[in-house]
Amino acid sequence: MSTPETLFAKYLQNPLTPEEKDFLLKNKDALIQNNAFEKELAFGTGGVREIVEHGTNRLNRFNIARLTLALVRTVQKKFPGKKNTIVIAFDSRLSSPEFSKLTYNILKNNNIAAKIFRNPTPTPLLSFAVAHFKADAGIVLTASHNTSPYNGYKVYGDDGGQIVAPYDTAFEENYLEIDYESMSRLENLYDVSEPDHADVVEEEIYDAYLKKIRREGFITLAEKKLSILYSPLHGTGGWVFKKIFADLGFSNFALLDEQALPDGNFPTVKSPNPEEPGAFELLLKKAGGGNYDILLATDPDADRVGVAIKNHGTFTLLTGNQICVLLFDFLIRKKKNLLKAPYVCKTIVTTDLVTQMATLNGIAVVDVLTGFKNIAAALNRDPENYLFGGEESYGYLPVNWIRDKDSISSALALCEMAESENLPETLDNIYVNYGLYHDHVFSIKISGGDKERSEILSRLDNPAEFIAALPTPRKLVDILDLRNDDQQPTLAENQNLKKSLGKAGVVKFFLSPDASITIRPSGTEPKIKIYIALKAPAPVEKNSIEATRRELAAEAILWQNEIIRLLK
Repeated sequence: MSTPETLFAKYLQNPLTPEEKDFLLKNKDALIQNNAFEKELAFGTGGVREIVEHGTNRLNRFNIARLTLALVRTVQKKFPGKKNTIVIAFDSRLSSPEFSKLTYNILKNNNIAAKIFRNPTPTPLLSFAVAHFKADAGIVLTASHNTSPYNGYKVYGDDGGQIVAPYDTAFEENYLEIDYESMSRLENLYDVSEPDHADVVEEEIYDAYLKKIRREGFITLAEKKLSILYSPLHGTGGWVFKKIFADLGFSNFALLDEQALPDGNFPTVKSPNPEEPGAFELLLKKAGGGNYDILLATDPDADRVGVAIKNHGTFTLLTGNQICVLLFDFLIRKKKNLLKAPYVCKTIVTTDLVTQMATLNGIAVVDVLTGFKNIAAALNRDPENYLFGGEESYGYLPVNWIRDKDSISSALALCEMAESENLPETLDNIYVNYGLYHDHVFSIKISGGDKERSEILSRLDNPAEFIAALPTPRKLVDILDLRNDDQQPTLAENQNLKKSLGKAGVVKFFLSPDASITIRPSGTEPKIKIYIALKAPAPVEKNSIEATRRELAAEAILWQNEIIRLLK
């Protein structure tokens, strides 16, 4: 096993400038202390995502080159004897233009036909473009909602979805087989010259996407009255949202000027993450002086969307689970009867209210592991009957011709819904008709790398003892431990679920009445994520929703405090 010292020595084999080499040697101890050489890059639920700086465990031109050479090897082996095509997109991060041009030139120098977007572009358009061009793979340079120091490298297969097993394993193995010493002997490896004009795309993809979305049953082509204020949070969504909402009749659509343009410094937000209330601070401030009905915000690569809706004169921020059930409810009414055997896809940490709604409407449910790539893989098996897919982390897909979460079609569907109905009332009706569910998500941040992560997760080595130490009147019913092949659940439905999901770093506790706790390490950020799901024990009426919700929220906070105590 490589040590930080040996990894540091290997990294020095790169063609560093004298200034870079001097910097590394002078700051060796600090870089090792900060985990820059803790290991090789980790491949998580959303590809590779890391801080941009020198290090084997960081993103830099050397590791971008390794990743791209690994993808070349993977694609050429999967599709031998043909001229391969790969599409590249990039977000608004400071390093994305350089990394995207570096990637493009490596592909071209390795006999790959490369297409690259003209401007910072939403990830869902990359997914769409892979299918449109019948490409063999796609690449997005993005770190999603992470803060400014980060970037990432996401790889898509020929279906337009993020790569899954065994393709992802082959890609990772190829990456680790390529060493810095062999790369240092390659000529023109770090070329960042401008792409050929003929390889640059944008308008063609937008026009094809617009043509597709116009045909969706939830889209009306009439002029709308809904007043919308939108922020791309300094990311990629601005030009697309402005254009497509106008093209589809939303004439009262406005961009938040302060956050309209791509800027990898994200100067007006602490974190460009629509999951966090702080991302809506400027939107809410601007909305207070205008007559807006709905506020939208997307993350830097515009695959996820957050929403605030007007409710008795003020705005209410919706959770990811609430957006999910609203969209699902809308699509049940708009599309269910058009499908022979409709089904919905959800991750195992997404609200069980989706399952309840599906069951009472005769819709099948496909549960998958966290990561929208797993929803896309399920969609691939039966696209004709796909109704909807969603996850609690603000990712949704209401169409069957993209293979990743899509803020564009999701925001359009939600605004079509808001044009004809009051969304707070619709949400209350869902709770009355299907039951009140309260879903609470929190995280334990990790600063000490893999060692600290392993120490925290070791507290779950005996999951039954762990849950027994949690003071609650709710009783343990079953444990779904996806880490351990020998630990089988008690309930038949959970046995089947474990078989379908496969091995993963997830433990889920089922409690009675109607509750669950799920614990998993994040695949994209240094944190442990915990999901608490509670259902009200009795049906609710509209006048009792808020009081019941407060009771469930108080119970969830008590659990949170105890879980943190037990894990830390």
